[in-house]
Amino acid sequence: MHGFRMRVWLAEPTRVGDRGRAGAAHERLEWVSLDPPSQVRQLPWLPADLPIIEALVTVLGR
Repeated sequence: MHGFRMRVWLAEPTRVGDRGRAGAAHERLEWVSLDPPSQVRQLPWLPADLPIIEALVTVLGR
């Protein structure tokens, strides 16, 4: 990835109904399932994010 690394954390809300909020550097925050993988693949990702999404789907075995 051109010498760059990206750290990815998997998380879930600690309280039912807590959806979080996007920070200043992000357009929105959305909780989505990786099952089925097509659900996460349909989101409007930046091209540079696509290998990360595919790696998550592969590693999590979905």
